[in-house]
Order: sequence, then C-alpha cells, then structure tokens
Amino acid sequence: MTSLKPSYRNKLLQYELLSKDPYISPHIPSTLPYQKEHVQQMLSTYSFLYLKPSGGGQGAGIIRIDKIKEGFLLRTPNHTRFYSTFSNMMEHLHERIGERPYIIQQGITSLTRTGDPFDIRIHTIRLQDKWVVGGIVGKIANSDRIVTNRHSGGSPVPIQEILTTHLQCEVSQRRPVFEQMKSLSIEASKVMGRLYTNGKRMGIDAGIDKNLHIWIYEINTTPGTMVFQVLQEKSMYERIQKLQQRAR
Repeated sequence: MTSLKPSYRNKLLQYELLSKDPYISPHIPSTLPYQKEHVQQMLSTYSFLYLKPSGGGQGAGIIRIDKIKEGFLLRTPNHTRFYSTFSNMMEHLHERIGERPYIIQQGITSLTRTGDPFDIRIHTIRLQDKWVVGGIVGKIANSDRIVTNRHSGGSPVPIQEILTTHLQCEVSQRRPVFEQMKSLSIEASKVMGRLYTNGKRMGIDAGIDKNLHIWIYEINTTPGTMVFQVLQEKSMYERIQKLQQRAR
C-alpha cells in the first residue's frame, strides 16, 4: 500500500474523481479552478458561488460571492463588501487570494425552514475492504454565516432533527433521504479510497436543497469526531470510536 499523496487532498482533484462516478456525479456542485474567466462564467449561471482554498479545511479562507441586482456582494466569515462592478470585485479578490490555489464552487442553497444555513457531516470508516457509515450529524449556523462548521459557530444537531424539525420532511421522505445519504457517502468513500489506500476514515460534507436533493461539497480525509462527541446523545460517537478501533 502507498501513502496518500498531498495532491489527493486537492479539492479540484476530488471533483474530477467524484464527477466521473455516474451515481455520485449528479450530487456534485459544478467546480472550476479559480480564474477571472471562470468566476465570470459561473456567475452567469449561478446566483452565488463559493471560493475555497484548494487544500484548506475547517472553513479557513472561504469566500462567498452573491450576484445581486446592484452588483456583487463579497462575503467572508467576518466581513461583507459590496462592489458595483465585476472588475472592482476581481481586483480585490486577486489582492486577497494572490497566487494561492483556489477553486470556485457552485453555491447550493441548503437552508432550514427558518432560513439558517446547515450542512451534514457523514463519517465513514473502512473495515478491511468495506466502507461503513459510523455516524451522520447536522450542523446549523446563524443566517448571517457563510460556513457552518463547528469552528465557525455551527451548532451540531441530530440528523433526525434536521429532517423532521428543520426541513419538515414527510414521514415517507425521511428514510429515503437518510438511506441515500448513506449510500452516496459509501460510494464517495470507495472512489477516494481507491487512491487513498492507507485511509481508514472519511468525513463527507453535504447539503440538502429545498427539493431534498443531496449535494456533496467535499471530503475530508482526516476527519475529527468532536462534532459527534458534543451531541447530547452519545451512542453515535461511541459507535464511531468502536468502529475506528476495529479499523486499526
């Protein structure tokens, strides 16, 4: 077995690998390398975009661009700036990003019924040659946040609470959505695991839009478990710990 090469952490490479899988492909947001032309191209198609460091994590360095009637809003976790022209916005972006490798990702509207952004973390574990889901948890942020991870103030909530209280899914919808999250995460883990041969776990970050369509944002190859540990109900965290011990 070979170790994970640093390039496998690259978000653009993740997109290229996952989008080739026919089952996963419809669940991957459009993604391009950061270039002025690509920003312009994607803003002509989507109402908002995310710019992410290609090898970053924990929400660091993320920028959101919203296309509005008067121009553009450029948002970071701490600031929001308005630009009346595309060229002025790009000047600021180039100053901010410099030569660092970034990707541009289609913005996905994943909101609770009260308008708060949320995402889902699915933790998978490889037991010999089989990937299994250890746990699934939701993370909800305040409506003014552009990222939902716990480091940026996102609050972990049980996945069933996301589906029932926050999305108000019908009883008949809950199980299919839950099972599809599991199957997509296992398939995504298989795809990445073919290259990341020493990898024992994956953290899949996903969203659910208003049509209950699941979107996979990215995959963390060294996921932590704190988001599960802080839940009041500890059974999922305990399950993950037991499975990870078996995977060693």
